[in-house]
Amino acid sequence: MTGMGYIAVYDVGTTAVKAALTREDGSLLATATSEPMPLHDADGRQEQDSDDWDLAFRNATRTVFARAAQADAAFTHGIGSSAILGVIMSGQMQDVIALDEHLLPVRPAILYSDGRARAQARRLADAVGNDAFASLSGNRAEGSLPLAKLMWLAEHEPRRWSRVRHVLFDAKDYLVARLTGVPSGDTVACSTSGAMNIVTRRWDDRLVSPSGVDPALLPALHAPDERIGVVTPDAAARYSLPAGTPVYAGIGDAGTQWGRRPNGLRGCDRGSDA
Repeated sequence: MTGMGYIAVYDVGTTAVKAALTREDGSLLATATSEPMPLHDADGRQEQDSDDWDLAFRNATRTVFARAAQADAAFTHGIGSSAILGVIMSGQMQDVIALDEHLLPVRPAILYSDGRARAQARRLADAVGNDAFASLSGNRAEGSLPLAKLMWLAEHEPRRWSRVRHVLFDAKDYLVARLTGVPSGDTVACSTSGAMNIVTRRWDDRLVSPSGVDPALLPALHAPDERIGVVTPDAAARYSLPAGTPVYAGIGDAGTQWGRRPNGLRGCDRGSDA
């Protein structure tokens, strides 16, 4: 195995972060799952601290590297983490992650299962038109829609909102930003935001403008296989990943299962938020 590289793969879920190291040939080397992450549920609202994702990611990385060292002599002697060829993640979608100019959270993330923004969603649908909104965004205007939840934040938490400089819509994108210093979003995860045109895969002013949200807050959109940046020296020290390792956009978790399928095929997603 001398000279073989490795790929670090993660899933940032609601209850845990799962990590895997695969060899360059696609074979699995080691896996790890972090401890469960707390979920704040009050009055039907569901939030999670982004710092919990950060801690779980660090723990999962340390554990999977330790297990890889036990499983593969090539990883232990002469290669180790310096041969990580790239980092790619999937993650829970349809979240609202509000960050300041330093890419640090101004409040807990509002999760996909939180439907607090019903009134804002109704106003958005009225402004755009129900049929037009569905046609442009591929979504229904409902209380869990991230764009509507951004409207809710602006209206109900103006002090926090005034500090927001970046908004992300997937838990893994927070970790990508911490690793690279670059805010980003993949077109699969952002397809459920209510702000992206489902055909052009770009932010659409016909959707965003009626919300009152500044489009400058929205991240650059990328295909899942696009490279966002590399692990920075500060991130390398924090996360035990080698500086300079490429980090890719990754994909919202609902998109990981599809691959190539015939047109018209339907599917069912199942998961747990508790």
